Amino acid sequence: MGQNAEEQFLNCFRKATVFKLTNYPVFTITGLDAVRYLHGRLTNNMKALKPGEGARSLMLSPQGRVDGHVRVLRLADSFLIISDPVESSQSFAERLFRYKVADQVEVKENLGNVILSVQGPEAKRVLGLLLVTVAPEAQALKHTYDAGMAIAYFPRGAVANGYDCVLTAKLADEQLAKLKRYEAEGQFLFGNEESFEMLRIASGIPLFGKDINDRTIAAELELDELVSFNKGCYVGQEVVEKASSRGKTSRKLRLLMAEESIELSTGGTLTAKENGGEEAGEVTGSFTLPQAGRTFVLATVKVAHGDNPLYCNGTRFQHVTGNTWAP
Repeated sequence: MGQNAEEQFLNCFRKATVFKLTNYPVFTITGLDAVRYLHGRLTNNMKALKPGEGARSLMLSPQGRVDGHVRVLRLADSFLIISDPVESSQSFAERLFRYKVADQVEVKENLGNVILSVQGPEAKRVLGLLLVTVAPEAQALKHTYDAGMAIAYFPRGAVANGYDCVLTAKLADEQLAKLKRYEAEGQFLFGNEESFEMLRIASGIPLFGKDINDRTIAAELELDELVSFNKGCYVGQEVVEKASSRGKTSRKLRLLMAEESIELSTGGTLTAKENGGEEAGEVTGSFTLPQAGRTFVLATVKVAHGDNPLYCNGTRFQHVTGNTWAP
Protein backbone atom coordinates (compact mmCIF):
# COMPACT_ATOMS: atom_id res chain seq x y z
CA MET A 1 0.00 0.00 0.00
CA GLY A 2 1.65 3.20 -1.15
CA GLN A 3 -0.60 5.59 0.74
CA ASN A 4 -0.41 6.34 4.45
CA ALA A 5 -3.24 5.72 6.91
CA GLU A 6 -4.42 9.34 6.79
CA GLU A 7 -4.88 9.21 2.99
CA GLN A 8 -6.71 5.87 3.24
CA PHE A 9 -8.99 7.30 5.94
CA LEU A 10 -9.76 10.53 4.07
CA ASN A 11 -10.53 8.59 0.90
CA CYS A 12 -13.53 7.08 2.74
CA PHE A 13 -15.13 10.52 2.34
CA ARG A 14 -13.90 11.28 -1.18
CA LYS A 15 -14.19 8.04 -3.15
CA ALA A 16 -13.92 4.65 -1.43
CA THR A 17 -11.47 2.59 0.60
CA VAL A 18 -11.46 -1.22 0.71
CA PHE A 19 -10.39 -2.95 3.92
CA LYS A 20 -9.52 -6.62 4.36
CA LEU A 21 -10.39 -7.58 7.96
CA THR A 22 -9.25 -10.90 9.37
CA ASN A 23 -9.61 -10.15 13.10
CA TYR A 24 -13.42 -9.94 13.34
CA PRO A 25 -14.82 -13.41 14.19
CA VAL A 26 -17.88 -14.54 12.26
CA PHE A 27 -20.43 -16.98 13.70
CA THR A 28 -23.38 -18.82 12.15
CA ILE A 29 -26.49 -19.19 14.30
CA THR A 30 -28.95 -21.93 13.36
CA GLY A 31 -31.86 -23.87 14.86
CA LEU A 32 -35.64 -23.88 15.00
CA ASP A 33 -35.62 -21.32 17.82
CA ALA A 34 -32.84 -19.11 16.43
CA VAL A 35 -35.09 -16.15 15.55
CA ARG A 36 -36.99 -16.21 18.83
CA TYR A 37 -33.90 -16.69 20.97
CA LEU A 38 -31.83 -13.95 19.29
CA HIS A 39 -34.83 -11.60 19.42
CA GLY A 40 -34.93 -12.02 23.20
CA ARG A 41 -31.15 -11.96 23.67
CA LEU A 42 -30.20 -8.97 21.50
CA THR A 43 -31.36 -5.37 21.77
CA ASN A 44 -32.37 -4.91 18.13
CA ASN A 45 -35.40 -6.37 16.36
CA MET A 46 -34.37 -9.75 14.96
CA LYS A 47 -37.92 -10.73 13.97
CA ALA A 48 -38.20 -7.70 11.70
CA LEU A 49 -35.04 -8.54 9.74
CA LYS A 50 -35.68 -10.04 6.33
CA PRO A 51 -33.15 -12.34 4.67
CA GLY A 52 -30.25 -10.17 3.57
CA GLU A 53 -30.88 -7.37 6.08
CA GLY A 54 -28.45 -6.50 8.85
CA ALA A 55 -28.36 -4.56 12.11
CA ARG A 56 -25.94 -3.61 14.86
CA SER A 57 -26.96 -4.78 18.31
CA LEU A 58 -25.90 -5.26 21.92
CA MET A 59 -26.05 -8.25 24.23
CA LEU A 60 -26.93 -7.19 27.77
CA SER A 61 -27.05 -8.57 31.28
CA PRO A 62 -30.33 -8.33 33.23
CA GLN A 63 -28.79 -5.26 34.93
CA GLY A 64 -28.46 -3.52 31.55
CA ARG A 65 -24.68 -3.87 31.35
CA VAL A 66 -23.02 -4.70 28.05
CA ASP A 67 -22.26 -8.38 27.38
CA GLY A 68 -21.19 -7.87 23.76
CA HIS A 69 -21.43 -5.71 20.65
CA VAL A 70 -22.28 -7.42 17.35
CA ARG A 71 -23.47 -6.96 13.78
CA VAL A 72 -26.15 -9.40 12.65
CA LEU A 73 -26.98 -10.43 9.10
CA ARG A 74 -30.05 -12.58 8.50
CA LEU A 75 -29.81 -15.23 5.81
CA ALA A 76 -32.54 -17.49 4.43
CA ASP A 77 -32.46 -20.01 7.28
CA SER A 78 -29.73 -18.78 9.64
CA PHE A 79 -27.96 -15.70 10.96
CA LEU A 80 -24.39 -14.48 10.57
CA ILE A 81 -23.04 -12.61 13.57
CA ILE A 82 -19.88 -10.52 13.30
CA SER A 83 -18.34 -10.04 16.72
CA ASP A 84 -15.74 -7.56 17.90
CA PRO A 85 -12.12 -8.80 17.60
CA VAL A 86 -11.56 -9.60 21.27
CA GLU A 87 -13.94 -12.54 21.13
CA SER A 88 -13.03 -16.20 21.34
CA SER A 89 -15.45 -18.79 20.11
CA GLN A 90 -15.97 -20.18 23.61
CA SER A 91 -16.48 -16.87 25.42
CA PHE A 92 -18.88 -15.60 22.75
CA ALA A 93 -21.01 -18.75 22.84
CA GLU A 94 -21.08 -18.74 26.64
CA ARG A 95 -22.38 -15.18 26.80
CA LEU A 96 -24.77 -15.58 23.87
CA PHE A 97 -26.35 -18.69 25.38
CA ARG A 98 -26.19 -17.57 29.00
CA TYR A 99 -30.00 -17.61 29.22
CA LYS A 100 -30.67 -20.62 27.02
CA VAL A 101 -32.81 -23.31 28.66
CA ALA A 102 -34.37 -25.74 26.20
CA ASP A 103 -34.08 -23.61 23.07
CA GLN A 104 -33.11 -25.34 19.82
CA VAL A 105 -30.35 -22.98 18.73
CA GLU A 106 -26.68 -23.56 17.94
CA VAL A 107 -23.60 -21.47 17.19
CA LYS A 108 -20.60 -22.30 14.99
CA GLU A 109 -17.54 -20.15 14.40
CA ASN A 110 -16.74 -19.74 10.71
CA LEU A 111 -12.98 -20.16 10.89
CA GLY A 112 -11.08 -18.59 8.01
CA ASN A 113 -13.78 -16.08 7.08
CA VAL A 114 -12.62 -12.69 5.84
CA ILE A 115 -14.52 -9.41 5.78
CA LEU A 116 -14.07 -7.02 2.89
CA SER A 117 -15.36 -3.68 4.13
CA VAL A 118 -15.97 -1.11 1.39
CA GLN A 119 -16.43 2.40 2.78
CA GLY A 120 -17.16 5.67 1.02
CA PRO A 121 -19.56 7.53 -1.29
CA GLU A 122 -18.47 5.35 -4.24
CA ALA A 123 -18.77 2.05 -2.37
CA LYS A 124 -21.59 0.83 -4.62
CA ARG A 125 -19.53 1.48 -7.72
CA VAL A 126 -16.56 -0.41 -6.28
CA LEU A 127 -18.81 -3.36 -5.45
CA GLY A 128 -20.00 -3.18 -9.04
CA LEU A 129 -16.43 -4.00 -10.09
CA LEU A 130 -17.04 -7.34 -8.37
CA LEU A 131 -20.26 -7.72 -10.39
CA VAL A 132 -22.35 -7.05 -7.29
CA THR A 133 -25.35 -4.80 -7.94
CA VAL A 134 -26.90 -2.72 -5.16
CA ALA A 135 -30.53 -1.66 -5.47
CA PRO A 136 -30.89 2.01 -4.38
CA GLU A 137 -33.44 1.22 -1.68
CA ALA A 138 -31.95 -2.07 -0.51
CA GLN A 139 -29.84 -2.76 2.54
CA ALA A 140 -28.85 -6.19 1.35
CA LEU A 141 -26.82 -7.06 -1.69
CA LYS A 142 -26.47 -10.80 -1.58
CA HIS A 143 -27.18 -13.40 1.06
CA THR A 144 -26.45 -16.84 -0.33
CA TYR A 145 -23.71 -17.69 2.11
CA ASP A 146 -23.41 -21.30 0.96
CA ALA A 147 -21.85 -19.82 -2.19
CA GLY A 148 -19.22 -18.16 -0.03
CA MET A 149 -20.42 -14.55 0.11
CA ALA A 150 -22.84 -12.56 2.23
CA ILE A 151 -23.02 -8.78 2.00
CA ALA A 152 -24.97 -6.22 4.00
CA TYR A 153 -25.20 -2.47 4.38
CA PHE A 154 -23.83 -1.37 7.75
CA PRO A 155 -23.81 2.43 8.01
CA ARG A 156 -20.99 4.05 9.96
CA GLY A 157 -21.91 7.39 11.44
CA ALA A 158 -19.23 9.31 9.58
CA VAL A 159 -19.62 7.72 6.14
CA ALA A 160 -22.53 7.97 3.74
CA ASN A 161 -22.23 4.38 2.49
CA GLY A 162 -20.57 1.33 3.93
CA TYR A 163 -20.82 -2.35 3.07
CA ASP A 164 -19.36 -5.35 4.86
CA CYS A 165 -18.85 -8.45 2.76
CA VAL A 166 -18.38 -11.74 4.62
CA LEU A 167 -16.48 -14.18 2.42
CA THR A 168 -14.65 -17.45 2.62
CA ALA A 169 -10.87 -16.95 2.55
CA LYS A 170 -10.59 -18.43 -0.95
CA LEU A 171 -13.27 -16.18 -2.38
CA ALA A 172 -11.78 -13.15 -0.63
CA ASP A 173 -8.43 -13.73 -2.31
CA GLU A 174 -10.16 -14.05 -5.68
CA GLN A 175 -12.08 -10.82 -5.20
CA LEU A 176 -9.02 -8.92 -3.98
CA ALA A 177 -7.05 -10.05 -7.01
CA LYS A 178 -9.89 -8.79 -9.21
CA LEU A 179 -9.84 -5.41 -7.46
CA LYS A 180 -6.08 -4.85 -7.56
CA ARG A 181 -6.05 -3.91 -11.22
CA TYR A 182 -8.64 -1.20 -10.58
CA GLU A 183 -6.69 0.31 -7.67
CA ALA A 184 -3.87 1.21 -10.05
CA GLU A 185 -6.39 3.28 -12.03
CA GLY A 186 -7.13 5.37 -8.92
CA GLN A 187 -10.71 4.22 -8.57
CA PHE A 188 -10.27 3.49 -4.84
CA LEU A 189 -7.60 2.78 -2.23
CA PHE A 190 -6.84 -0.31 -0.18
CA GLY A 191 -6.81 0.44 3.54
CA ASN A 192 -5.03 -1.19 6.48
CA GLU A 193 -5.99 -1.97 10.08
CA GLU A 194 -4.74 1.43 11.28
CA SER A 195 -6.94 3.43 8.91
CA PHE A 196 -9.94 1.18 9.64
CA GLU A 197 -9.46 1.84 13.36
CA MET A 198 -9.40 5.57 12.57
CA LEU A 199 -12.70 5.21 10.71
CA ARG A 200 -14.23 3.24 13.58
CA ILE A 201 -13.32 5.93 16.11
CA ALA A 202 -14.48 8.77 13.85
CA SER A 203 -17.80 6.96 13.42
CA GLY A 204 -18.23 6.68 17.19
CA ILE A 205 -18.57 2.89 17.00
CA PRO A 206 -17.51 1.26 20.28
CA LEU A 207 -15.27 -1.79 20.47
CA PHE A 208 -16.10 -4.33 23.16
CA GLY A 209 -13.09 -4.84 25.40
CA LYS A 210 -11.68 -1.39 24.60
CA ASP A 211 -14.29 1.39 24.63
CA ILE A 212 -16.94 -0.66 26.42
CA ASN A 213 -16.91 -3.72 28.69
CA ASP A 214 -19.12 -5.67 31.07
CA ARG A 215 -19.19 -2.67 33.45
CA THR A 216 -20.63 -0.36 30.77
CA ILE A 217 -24.32 0.50 31.06
CA ALA A 218 -26.13 0.44 27.72
CA ALA A 219 -27.53 3.93 28.30
CA GLU A 220 -23.97 5.32 28.14
CA LEU A 221 -24.00 4.65 24.38
CA GLU A 222 -25.86 6.24 21.48
CA LEU A 223 -28.68 3.71 21.18
CA ASP A 224 -30.49 4.80 18.01
CA GLU A 225 -28.80 2.14 15.83
CA LEU A 226 -28.34 -0.44 18.58
CA VAL A 227 -31.75 -0.76 20.24
CA SER A 228 -35.32 -1.25 19.06
CA PHE A 229 -37.62 0.44 21.58
CA ASN A 230 -40.81 -1.21 20.26
CA LYS A 231 -39.70 -4.83 19.80
CA GLY A 232 -40.91 -6.21 23.12
CA CYS A 233 -38.98 -8.06 25.80
CA TYR A 234 -35.26 -8.79 25.75
CA VAL A 235 -32.61 -9.29 28.42
CA GLY A 236 -31.88 -5.93 30.07
CA GLN A 237 -34.86 -4.16 28.49
CA GLU A 238 -36.34 -2.78 31.70
CA VAL A 239 -33.12 -1.02 32.69
CA VAL A 240 -32.61 0.42 29.20
CA GLU A 241 -36.19 1.70 28.99
CA LYS A 242 -36.01 3.37 32.41
CA ALA A 243 -32.66 5.02 31.76
CA SER A 244 -33.75 6.24 28.33
CA SER A 245 -37.08 7.65 29.48
CA ARG A 246 -35.53 9.43 32.48
CA GLY A 247 -32.40 10.51 30.65
CA LYS A 248 -30.35 9.55 33.67
CA THR A 249 -26.82 8.34 33.17
CA SER A 250 -23.65 9.80 34.60
CA ARG A 251 -21.43 9.14 31.57
CA LYS A 252 -21.70 8.98 27.78
CA LEU A 253 -19.34 7.69 25.11
CA ARG A 254 -18.56 10.79 23.03
CA LEU A 255 -16.43 11.79 20.06
CA LEU A 256 -14.30 14.92 20.48
CA MET A 257 -11.92 16.77 18.15
CA ALA A 258 -8.99 19.15 18.57
CA GLU A 259 -7.83 21.55 15.85
CA GLU A 260 -4.22 20.41 16.17
CA SER A 261 -2.27 17.19 15.81
CA ILE A 262 -1.07 15.65 19.08
CA GLU A 263 -0.28 12.13 20.25
CA LEU A 264 -2.48 10.77 23.05
CA SER A 265 -2.51 7.47 24.90
CA THR A 266 -5.52 5.31 25.72
CA GLY A 267 -6.55 5.93 29.30
CA GLY A 268 -5.62 9.60 29.15
CA THR A 269 -7.65 11.96 31.31
CA LEU A 270 -9.94 14.72 30.07
CA THR A 271 -10.39 17.71 32.37
CA ALA A 272 -12.84 20.58 32.49
CA LYS A 273 -10.07 23.20 32.62
CA GLU A 274 -6.96 23.76 30.53
CA ASN A 275 -4.62 23.55 33.48
CA GLY A 276 -6.09 20.30 34.82
CA GLY A 277 -8.44 20.09 37.75
CA GLU A 278 -11.55 17.92 37.95
CA GLU A 279 -11.51 14.75 35.85
CA ALA A 280 -14.24 14.98 33.20
CA GLY A 281 -13.65 11.86 31.14
CA GLU A 282 -11.31 9.09 30.04
CA VAL A 283 -9.92 8.54 26.54
CA THR A 284 -10.65 5.05 25.16
CA GLY A 285 -9.22 5.58 21.66
CA SER A 286 -7.62 8.32 19.58
CA PHE A 287 -5.93 9.12 16.27
CA THR A 288 -4.29 12.09 14.60
CA LEU A 289 -4.43 13.56 11.11
CA PRO A 290 -1.04 15.31 10.81
CA GLN A 291 -1.70 16.78 7.35
CA ALA A 292 -5.17 18.06 8.32
CA GLY A 293 -3.93 19.19 11.75
CA ARG A 294 -6.63 17.42 13.76
CA THR A 295 -6.85 14.93 16.62
CA PHE A 296 -9.91 12.81 17.42
CA VAL A 297 -10.69 11.00 20.67
CA LEU A 298 -13.43 8.61 21.67
CA ALA A 299 -13.97 8.99 25.40
CA THR A 300 -16.34 8.26 28.25
CA VAL A 301 -17.38 11.73 29.38
CA LYS A 302 -19.28 12.86 32.48
CA VAL A 303 -22.71 14.08 31.39
CA ALA A 304 -22.58 16.93 33.92
CA HIS A 305 -20.11 18.76 31.67
CA GLY A 306 -22.63 18.89 28.82
CA ASP A 307 -21.18 20.00 25.49
CA ASN A 308 -18.57 22.27 27.06
CA PRO A 309 -15.01 22.02 25.71
CA LEU A 310 -12.70 19.62 27.54
CA TYR A 311 -8.92 19.47 27.76
CA CYS A 312 -6.28 16.77 27.55
CA ASN A 313 -2.64 17.64 28.23
CA GLY A 314 -3.56 21.29 27.79
CA THR A 315 -5.16 20.79 24.36
CA ARG A 316 -8.76 21.97 23.83
CA PHE A 317 -11.26 19.39 22.52
CA GLN A 318 -14.75 20.15 21.22
CA HIS A 319 -17.62 17.67 21.13
CA VAL A 320 -18.44 16.43 17.63
CA THR A 321 -22.03 15.94 16.49
CA GLY A 322 -22.85 13.87 13.41
CA ASN A 323 -20.39 14.21 10.53
CA THR A 324 -20.07 18.00 10.65
CA TRP A 325 -16.28 17.60 10.90
CA ALA A 326 -15.97 15.38 7.82
CA PRO A 327 -13.57 16.59 5.09
